[in-house]
Amino acid sequence: MARSKTLKGAIFGLILGIWVGPAAPLGAAPGGQKDEKTPYIRGLAAGSAPFVVTEDDRPTGLSVDLWSQVLARAGLEGELKTAASVREALDALARGEADVVVGPISITSARTGTVAFTQPYYRAGLGLASVAEGSAWDRVRPFLSAAFLLGLGFLILVLMLVGHLIWWVERRENPEMFPSGYAAGVGAGTWLALVTMTTVGYGDKAPVTTTGRVVVGVWMVISMITASSLTASIATALTLSQIESGSIRDLSDLSPGRPVAVVGGTRGADVARNRRLRTHRFDRAALALRALEAGQVQAVLGDFPILEYEARVEGLDLALEALEGGGENYGFALSAEAPWRDRVDRAVLQVVEQEDYEDLVARWLSGS
Repeated sequence: MARSKTLKGAIFGLILGIWVGPAAPLGAAPGGQKDEKTPYIRGLAAGSAPFVVTEDDRPTGLSVDLWSQVLARAGLEGELKTAASVREALDALARGEADVVVGPISITSARTGTVAFTQPYYRAGLGLASVAEGSAWDRVRPFLSAAFLLGLGFLILVLMLVGHLIWWVERRENPEMFPSGYAAGVGAGTWLALVTMTTVGYGDKAPVTTTGRVVVGVWMVISMITASSLTASIATALTLSQIESGSIRDLSDLSPGRPVAVVGGTRGADVARNRRLRTHRFDRAALALRALEAGQVQAVLGDFPILEYEARVEGLDLALEALEGGGENYGFALSAEAPWRDRVDRAVLQVVEQEDYEDLVARWLSGS
């Protein structure tokens, strides 16, 4: 009798096991889904290094490390896959194909129309990358440019013409200051024209004839008008040559005729558009910096920490300048309907306020 009951129980258990299926892991529902008490966050990582770095199809980087800490503090679980670009990741988030986008995602008013953002976890300033100044020859070369030599030659020609004229009208009445000999006389006249133009006026040479004084007086008036123009032309030629050789310190140093490289969808691209700069757009900062090294653009405008990191990784000898103002906040982009947004917001603040936050940031930005 007992044996019959045992056999019936075994048969019943077998039938029940076939109907229900194998037992799911603890805390997970059938099909691999997490239990509703612990939301499972589907994430996409996108953006530039060092915030997002892809190694063996697995995203790492500063943003990824911070997001892992946020999940732990918020009591959440999830996965993180790599997206090709920030734009693609945000579009997937807006379509409901992901719950969060992790990376250097700029918090902008335009983006808040389709997605939500957490509290900022990093503030990045704008930077300008240009070709580093080279050897002593590179610094001397602007003085040998065609524009500089043309301006200098024209100035010397004008001084010699005025010197000839002064000598011609003074040579008979004033031979002590303007000798009758051609070389000495023209040299004295040119010297008087030079010191008159520069308003130095040493007084060692002076006309004594009425005609000579008229000539020198007219030259004084003309030099006041033209000397500044000639000097400005030479200075402009030098400035343009320095700009083309990579001596760029600010946006005002950019040449309007040459393109500036930007990364699409970044604050740098917005600033370039607002200033009506001619731009070349790239998907990644590394590609923009390579174009700069190849001479295709005059500078790269973008987030300073990203430019600094990529230039170091690529081994590029570039000049990097941090620009005043124009910074932007990075945050994690979330689904606007996510019920766990408040938990994540608190966790972001806790992570940013922790003692080792600065050490983590420095470790990734310095590459050490």
